[in-house]
Amino acid sequence: GAGAGSRIALGAAVVFGMALNTLLATVYIPNFYELMQKLQEKFSKKQ
Repeated sequence: GAGAGSRIALGAAVVFGMALNTLLATVYIPNFYELMQKLQEKFSKKQ
């Protein structure tokens, strides 16, 4: 139909966005948390 092209583009953007979000949530966030813990320990020892 007339709107098929835009629906395909929107669907692809949603699917890839959700996949990227899943990857970030499982990899980046735990590493960021660990980094913050290490920084907190480092600065709390100096005081």
